[in-house]
Amino acid sequence: MTLDQRAREATEGLRSTVAGHPLLLMNPAPQRAPILARAVSFAGAFVVVIIVGYMMLQTNMFAADDEAAETTPTTSTVVTTTVGTPATTMAVVPPVPSEGGGVESPQPGGQTPTTETADLNPPVLVISSPLDGDRLKETAVTFAGTTEPGAVVAAGPYQATVAADGSWSIVLMLSEGGNRASFTATDAAGNSAEASIVVYYDPPETKPKLPPGEWAFTAHATYGECALNPPYDEYYGTAAPGTKILILSDFGSGSTVANAAGEWWVKVEFPTAPYGKVFVVKAKNETTFEKIAFEFVSLVK
Repeated sequence: MTLDQRAREATEGLRSTVAGHPLLLMNPAPQRAPILARAVSFAGAFVVVIIVGYMMLQTNMFAADDEAAETTPTTSTVVTTTVGTPATTMAVVPPVPSEGGGVESPQPGGQTPTTETADLNPPVLVISSPLDGDRLKETAVTFAGTTEPGAVVAAGPYQATVAADGSWSIVLMLSEGGNRASFTATDAAGNSAEASIVVYYDPPETKPKLPPGEWAFTAHATYGECALNPPYDEYYGTAAPGTKILILSDFGSGSTVANAAGEWWVKVEFPTAPYGKVFVVKAKNETTFEKIAFEFVSLVK
């Protein structure tokens, strides 16, 4: 609907309102001055039309603004902020505190490193035979004992044979008199231990050679008792060269042959000898059948 059409409708409505107003119908004054009344009516209607037109004009302007606001696209400016992303993302794994309070670096694969306790204990070294203070008649003596399995046992520059269970043995040559035998055991961790004993080498007594045909049979016992296990004694003497000598007893026996100098020596063990019981040991010349008797007692319980 246009502005003119709305104005005409408003004028006609105003005229109808004025024409039907009760006060105007009851007052006959307008008939006496019809020209003035019509002028006033036209003036009022004109004012009403102007007011209504102005209101409608404002209404259309607002509507036009609203339509323009609806149809006009809104341009928004979006400000984007680009945050630089590093090419490589590195996760910092916190260090693992060690038992000692330090910090250990994490291991690949997320595994916590295990701390192995260092072996600082030296191996145990035992010399089981011979015993400290033994007096021996042989120059070649086998020393034996035990140590930690896997350890190396040496006597100076000479290395002993060590079995899987840690038992070891080595043969050493003795000099006349006292001999200190020292041993060192070294385990796989480098720990070492030392042990030593003193043993004595007592060579058999030498007797002057007898003229040929005058070889006398003699026999001697060295100890007469023994506290070592197995108990033993050493016997020596003279006889014609090549003579066989027997050592006989109920608990052990032995034999030897006189050498070219007419001397003989033999070590005899008595492994079944009863403790504290004295028994007889005989030295017999197999050529002349001579016998010499001795007493022996075992002190092994």
